[in-house]
Amino acid sequence: MTSDLLPILGSAPSKKFFDEVGTTLADGWGALIGDRVSTYRLRNAAKLNEKLRAHLEQMDKKPVWDRVPDRFAVSWFDAATQEDDEDIQDLFAKLLANAATGGGDASVRRNIDLVAALSSTSAKFLQRVYEEYWRSSEKLKPEKFHLDDFASFERLTSIEGEFDRQSFEDLERLNIIELERVSYIDSSKLERWLKGQTGRDGGSMFTTYPVDDAVLTHDEVYLTLTGISLLRALFAE
Repeated sequence: MTSDLLPILGSAPSKKFFDEVGTTLADGWGALIGDRVSTYRLRNAAKLNEKLRAHLEQMDKKPVWDRVPDRFAVSWFDAATQEDDEDIQDLFAKLLANAATGGGDASVRRNIDLVAALSSTSAKFLQRVYEEYWRSSEKLKPEKFHLDDFASFERLTSIEGEFDRQSFEDLERLNIIELERVSYIDSSKLERWLKGQTGRDGGSMFTTYPVDDAVLTHDEVYLTLTGISLLRALFAE
C-alpha cells in the first residue's frame, strides 16, 4: 500500500537523496524519520493521495514531479500528513497538484505554512472569498487587491445571514486579508458647517455645528500580497 502513496518524486531520478532511499516520497520519508511515521500519518497520506489524484484528473494536466523542489516536497509531506481534516487535506492536495503542473506561487513554501494554520471553518471562509471576489477578477495585481467595503464583504461572505467573524480574524492574523479604515468628507455636511460659521444657514450668526460630523469613516477589506499568493497557489487556472 505505502509504495503507491504520493509518488511525488517517482519520475525524478535525478534527485539523488530519493534515488538512494526509494522511488516515492513516502519511501523517502519513511527512510528519513523511520519508525516516527505513525499509522495516523500514513492514513492521512493515503487520503491525500486520493485527493491529489482526483485534482489531477479534474485539471486534466500531466504532473511534472521534477518541478517540485525537494525542500518543498518534504515540507509539504511533513505538514500535510499531520492533518486529518478533510477541508484542509483538500487544500494541501490542490497545492501540490498545482505545484506539479504549473509551479509559480504553488511552489512557495510559505503557502504550506498558511494552509497548515487554517482551521476547517477558515478554509471554507477563504473559499467564499475566492468564489465571491477572486474567481472573476483580473488576477495580475502588483499590489494588495481591494475586495470590498466591509459591510458588503460581510453580506456576501455570510451564510444564511451569519458572518463568520472568527474566520475573518483568523485570515487577518495570518496576513491574508487586512482591514483598512478610510476617512472621507461628506460634502453636504461640510457645506452645512461652513454656512453655520458665516450665519448663512438661516439661524443666528456663527451657529455651531460639529465639524467632525462632516468627517465620515468606513472600513475597506483588502487581499494582501500574501493572500494573493495563496489564492494563486490554491486556485490556479
